[in-house]
Amino acid sequence: MEPAKPIYINLLVREQQASRRFPTSAIIPLVLVVLTIGLWCLHGYQQKELRALRSLNSEMKAELDQYKDERFELQSFQNLRSQIEDKQEQVNKVRQAQIHCVEAFEEIEHVLPDGLVLTGIEINKGKVLINGYASDYQEMAAFISGLRKSRLLQNIMFISSNIDEDSGEVCFKAEMGWEAGKK
Repeated sequence: MEPAKPIYINLLVREQQASRRFPTSAIIPLVLVVLTIGLWCLHGYQQKELRALRSLNSEMKAELDQYKDERFELQSFQNLRSQIEDKQEQVNKVRQAQIHCVEAFEEIEHVLPDGLVLTGIEINKGKVLINGYASDYQEMAAFISGLRKSRLLQNIMFISSNIDEDSGEVCFKAEMGWEAGKK
């Protein structure tokens, strides 16, 4: 027979293998605890971000209200400015018309004989109506002749002329066209 082979038992190796084994039942609760802590930290961070965003939102709403007020004021200012520009344009047109009316008055005054009295002058756009008295028809004819020589006044027509029975003067009405600014 052969001598028996000795059996060697290494107790250290077994203990090392046993200590390397970590029970899976301990890993699951540990993972759950880590996940819970992570979710709790994430929730806290998200709550902090939410508060910051709400604060920013309220600041932006206040700023938007301020911009709306400023925009309303700007629109009011622009409307006022537009109205002022429109009024200025109207004033300029009136001034031009005034200047042209003065030209018409000067033209009429230039040809007015001494014995003729004007009782009314109405100047409209493109038309002049004159009412007056003359001592006789010759003065009235001289006045009309002078008006016809005018560059500003044109198409002179008598509407009516008659002799006033009380004073013996010739009462007349004349109508003519005129072009503003054509001197």
